Amino acid sequence: QLQNGALTSVDIVNAYLAQIKRYNPKLNLVISLREHDELLADAQQRDEERKAGNIRSPFHGLPFLAKDNYATAPGLGLPTTVGSFALKDSKLHADAAATNALIAAGMILVGKCHLSVPCMTPLTQYRGNVGWSAFGGQGQSPWVEGGLKDGDPPRGPTAPGGSSTGSAHAVAAGFVPLSIGTETCGSLITPVGRAGVYTLKLTPGTANTEKICKITVEWDTIGGFAKTVEEVAILSNLLLKTKEPETGEVRQPLTSSLRKGFTGLRIGFVDPEKWTIEDDAREADLNFPGEIKSQLEWVMKSIKEAGGEVVYPVKIPAYETFFHEGQPLLYVITSISPMSTFSFSSLTTSQTPRSRFASTSRYPPWRVRP
Repeated sequence: QLQNGALTSVDIVNAYLAQIKRYNPKLNLVISLREHDELLADAQQRDEERKAGNIRSPFHGLPFLAKDNYATAPGLGLPTTVGSFALKDSKLHADAAATNALIAAGMILVGKCHLSVPCMTPLTQYRGNVGWSAFGGQGQSPWVEGGLKDGDPPRGPTAPGGSSTGSAHAVAAGFVPLSIGTETCGSLITPVGRAGVYTLKLTPGTANTEKICKITVEWDTIGGFAKTVEEVAILSNLLLKTKEPETGEVRQPLTSSLRKGFTGLRIGFVDPEKWTIEDDAREADLNFPGEIKSQLEWVMKSIKEAGGEVVYPVKIPAYETFFHEGQPLLYVITSISPMSTFSFSSLTTSQTPRSRFASTSRYPPWRVRP
């Protein structure tokens, strides 16, 4: 409809802003929005570019939201809080490379999304769930009537998942057609399953994560959310580096593989009885194990019928082997790995001196210390 002129970017931005205004007070998924006049000016510019034949990408003129750990410079009028009151007045000197890439592709950043503080689950466990931050409160799923139930475990049936809570559920709620989040371990794939949309966790190192608050330098990566696989593929193309990091070869568009079918693909699945969620979450919904098993069987059958090869079950080391001195390896390794923030040297606040962050930037109190 954008192509034939039935809709304009101004129309689309206004429609999504109306949806946010109507439902965000209850869902709490958007933590900050740009000024309405600025958004309409951007949308008008994209419309004029389209009329002139200057269409920058398939997503030219479409709005998107970014998780609130993507740095935004003062020009966009959006703080970067990472869900913390300590950073509510922060002012960063540059925008995240990923948001710049999407804006360069003609997309319109409308605001920032709620997240689990500080982009990780452990610090929010005392609140009883993910999707919570001091600055943003508790994010909710649009699919759960009444929102998060008191006492529901972090991965219980009413929990929204995180830490990219707002990014995933904002797409499900119709706040934007597209959004971006981050992941160290589960922060994209956990909320996307609760939101009923799609994402693709990009291989660490294949996308530019400059000016993004991260838990680790080596493991953290980014990914986009959308309601269709094709949209996720296009969004991922815009986020990925143009060349393979190791070989230097020009990367082939992900969309080129969408219609090739399953012939020639070999896909493995783990045993859901051995690899499942925590006992408290399983006990919260007694139908969960049976539903997972039946869905898994349907998927494997469909892949075989489409010409693919299924390997089941895939043999991988037991979960218990991923511990060191009683602690999960994830926490042990991240406690040793330097915590990559925006590089705090580039961060200024009007109320909080940098020295207060310096002493905790490598080993925050919730980390397992080596």
